[in-house]
Amino acid sequence: MRCYLRCVTSRKRHAKIVESLRSTGVASVRELAENLQVSESTIRRDLTLLDRNGELLRTYGGAALTPHGAAEAAGAEVDEIPFDLVISRDEALKEAIAEEAVKLVEDGSVIVLDIGTTPLAIARRLRGRPVTVITSSLPVLDVLRDDDAVRLVMLGGVLRRNYQSLVGSLTEQALRQVSADLLFLSCTGVRPNGHVVDNMAVEAP
Repeated sequence: MRCYLRCVTSRKRHAKIVESLRSTGVASVRELAENLQVSESTIRRDLTLLDRNGELLRTYGGAALTPHGAAEAAGAEVDEIPFDLVISRDEALKEAIAEEAVKLVEDGSVIVLDIGTTPLAIARRLRGRPVTVITSSLPVLDVLRDDDAVRLVMLGGVLRRNYQSLVGSLTEQALRQVSADLLFLSCTGVRPNGHVVDNMAVEAP
């Protein structure tokens, strides 16, 4: 009987988590724990399970709707723009950002590059440099895989074919095991409170 009640309670909590994300798009572990009056460790376990079931996307410190879930919540059908199309947008601006970014990189440093197209431009400029690059971006892998000067560390995860990257809770767990001198993270924007946002929330290394 107790097991049955726990299962029912878990299912109700999972449903409330997904319902909350349909309203807000994203939510932190702390917010969900406070709203549902459970511990943060319980929420983390819930999010990991829901991520594995494909009901949401586990992000650093919280969760977000899947692209399909977000489209459904908005009452529209929205397909994610493929990486090969995104890379051709604002090319000159991305190259200019990359040129300035690599000036911050010192030889021997450890760098995290996210899965966006601007970090890919940075990766090209790191070829031949004695640095360590940590990433879950397959295009970055392609750029640096044969460069003996660069020590390349790939984060694990679930293959996101359309955006040529590895994502999900496994990626997050791997990221917790590393430390770096610099992180180059592309995003959609920054809120007034300083929170970084992206229209594809899985774009967290």
